[in-house]
Amino acid sequence: MKHLGKYLLENGIVTAEQLEEALQSQVAFGGRLGTNLVELGFLSLEDLQGHLAAHTGIPAPPREWLETPGIEAVQAVPLELVKQHKVLPLQLERDKRTLHVGMVDPLDPRKTDELGFATGFRVKAYILAEATAYHWLDYHYDIPREIRHLDLSGREVRDPEEEAWERRQRAPEPAPLKEEAQALGIEHLEAGEELVGETTFSELHSGMVARMDAMRDAREARAARSESPTPETATPAPPPASDETTAPVTPPPAPHGAGRIGTLEATLGAATERSAVVSAALDLAAEFAQAAALFLVRGQTIEGVDGRGEKLGSRVGSVVLPREGSSRFAEATAGRQPLRTTTTPGGVDARLLAALGRGDAREFALVPVEIRGRVVNLLYADNGSDSLGPVAFAALRALSLELSAAYERLILEQKRQIG
Repeated sequence: MKHLGKYLLENGIVTAEQLEEALQSQVAFGGRLGTNLVELGFLSLEDLQGHLAAHTGIPAPPREWLETPGIEAVQAVPLELVKQHKVLPLQLERDKRTLHVGMVDPLDPRKTDELGFATGFRVKAYILAEATAYHWLDYHYDIPREIRHLDLSGREVRDPEEEAWERRQRAPEPAPLKEEAQALGIEHLEAGEELVGETTFSELHSGMVARMDAMRDAREARAARSESPTPETATPAPPPASDETTAPVTPPPAPHGAGRIGTLEATLGAATERSAVVSAALDLAAEFAQAAALFLVRGQTIEGVDGRGEKLGSRVGSVVLPREGSSRFAEATAGRQPLRTTTTPGGVDARLLAALGRGDAREFALVPVEIRGRVVNLLYADNGSDSLGPVAFAALRALSLELSAAYERLILEQKRQIG
């Protein structure tokens, strides 16, 4: 089956420029191509649902089934499978031993086979757009699209179960399909610049490779000098008097060994999926700091994605803060400049670090990650009660360029798949 993007392009549903912007958004923010087209305002959710059905040859489920699924169908599918496969039980025909379900991946035989084995029924799958599936999973099962975020804009954070109970008590009428994007909190993103061409990307990639070679040479030279201090005996650099935004990016030595650093760099350079790129980048950042995290800059918010380090790894995905406001996170995003700053009591930043379990950090760094002049991520790092130091800060700045280049490579690879 041809790629959805190619289908939409060949049928004049989207333009080449819209498709490129959606691919850029998909690589930077995740989600499916169709979801990104909806979020960018290039397709309505209702239209996307119809195009998915035409593209796959699998029909969408009747509207009334989505609004009021059969109780027998709901009871037939274990909740764990609903959560795992993002599947919506719709109707059960006992006389025909057929279970009707809505799925984002109806062509995945592994998922349909597992559903059939668990329920004992033949599975009849219907296509659902990703955003549609998440809407009804939240509505019927209180399964949110993402981890519950900690709101750092000043509002009281409420218990998710309490809010779910109140939502059921209010029993609102389901929103029309064309309004589901708004119900999900989907908003139009600002139009980004056009993606770089292959020539520009090749130049960027060549520069990255040259810099990585320089980094590797520096590490080998340092390892050869036995008199060089080790990370355990080196004196930590004093904290900066002010934010360091103009320090040159110099090839840093590897604090935990050149072998692992080189392996992680190779993994980042060869990653073919966004999740693998993010994972490798965080692993690399953790080689230079006690804790590292990646934040998503999207719309009007800055949201936690994932992290490495004590406490932080399990908490970073549950926070969100405003893109506009008096915080270092907002400052680094707006200024598109790396910051290395001391932690001060009070304010949004202190609340954020406390929520991440990093309230005792002596200082922290924030490094923007850009795609074609647009900040899509913030790379965070701290070294606990010790100073980060200029070497770690330089390494993080270098890593942001590698991460940006990896994103660009994924975009070009997706464009090649579309043809």
